[in-house]
Amino acid sequence: MKRNWFIELYIIADYFDVGEPAFVCRWYKAAMWYEERVSKHRNTSIPEFSMCCMQGRINIARFGKLSQPLHDLDFKIIGNQVFSRKH
Repeated sequence: MKRNWFIELYIIADYFDVGEPAFVCRWYKAAMWYEERVSKHRNTSIPEFSMCCMQGRINIARFGKLSQPLHDLDFKIIGNQVFSRKH
C-alpha cells in the first residue's frame, strides 16, 4: 500500500510551545518570540524583528486622546482617584 507523504507529515507534526514572548521590538515595543527574529541562522542576545514594523521602516502613528467611551473602558474613576487597567 502506497503511503501519502502529507499524511505522514501531519502525523509527525505536533504542537510546539515556545512559551511567552520574551523579547520586544526595539522600535515599537511589540512583544515577540525569539523564534521570530530576522537572522535565524545565528544566535544573538539582542535579536532584531521585522514582523511588526519592518525593522522601524513603518511609521505607526500614536493615538490621540481617546473618546470618552473608550477612555471609560480602560480607566475607572472612584472618587478623585483614577485607576488604569494593566494588560
